[in-house]
Amino acid sequence: MKNKTAKTRSLRYFQRARRTDTSAQAGIGLVEIMVAMAIGVFMLGGVLSLVLWVSRTRVDLDKTSEQIENGRYAIQLISNELRLGGFYGMSQIGTTASSMPTPCPTTAGELGFSYDSTTLTTTLPVAIQGIASLPQADTTCFSNYKSGSEAIVVRHVETESVATASAGVPYAQMSACQEDSMPMDFGVSGTATFSLRQKNCSLPAVLWPYSIRAFYLGACDICSPNDNVPTLKMAELRVSGGGIQVVGQSVVEGIEDMHFQYGMDLDTDGSPDCYVPDPAVDAPPAASNCPAGGWSDIDATNWSNVVSVRINLLARSTEASNDWKDDRTYDLGRGTPVGPFNDKFRRQIYSTVVTLPNISGVRE
Repeated sequence: MKNKTAKTRSLRYFQRARRTDTSAQAGIGLVEIMVAMAIGVFMLGGVLSLVLWVSRTRVDLDKTSEQIENGRYAIQLISNELRLGGFYGMSQIGTTASSMPTPCPTTAGELGFSYDSTTLTTTLPVAIQGIASLPQADTTCFSNYKSGSEAIVVRHVETESVATASAGVPYAQMSACQEDSMPMDFGVSGTATFSLRQKNCSLPAVLWPYSIRAFYLGACDICSPNDNVPTLKMAELRVSGGGIQVVGQSVVEGIEDMHFQYGMDLDTDGSPDCYVPDPAVDAPPAASNCPAGGWSDIDATNWSNVVSVRINLLARSTEASNDWKDDRTYDLGRGTPVGPFNDKFRRQIYSTVVTLPNISGVRE
């Protein structure tokens, strides 16, 4: 009887333990599931917000970096070209006069070189020539230009000479022989003789390829179809079909505006006496504070006295930023700021002053 009672008690204990263990292993309820889902959604939303913010910031940073890179490259490109203005080889020319040829020549006679054997005067085209507002009658080679914008033309020979001429290429040849009849010869290979000699008066003098590069603004980079991206363009002298022509091409995207001021050396000491926006006018503007003397009503004379150039560029991002509004104004030195544009493009001004050593150096 005692054994049966003990067995019954053990069985009841085992059943109670089993019920307790089963209740401890029961699943979570609906409330717990909803709380866990809410916490998960909240955390996922935070992660997604962080990812979107980082992605948006990265895109804006790329746009700003591109705008900075384009602005710096554009001003460096123009500066490097300006420093070469007026370079005509390793020798110096004696008495010279200046000419104002067309920026878009198609023949050798339109390049502006000549020599007067009676006065022993060599005529050279002005090294720097600015254009206050496009278009003009002689700027037909500037394709897809931005109407009303400025341009600048730089003339010089290339920095590396050649011993043998290529057909159709314009060259300058500098004499180092005192027996030669002229200090400089210029022409297009195939029509010019290039008979000047080196210092030993025996070997022929080297030839220097001639260069014209004009920088101007375009309203588009790819213009067919029109992408409406403001672009710095360069019109460059090239040989085509046995002749010469100046051909334009895009060089830097995002350059929206540019303004040049020209340092005038009116006392011929090699240093700028004042800065003016356009040396082609008959009298310097009153605001420039130029000296009373030295100014000429002959355009070529004034342009030949330019010894430095102040450059101001306005660079714009090529793509809009959704969280940005450009409500600022920008002073490029014209006296009247431009803007606000009230659009979503980021902008920045880049400025520098470039000395023209091939012009100022011989005057110092």
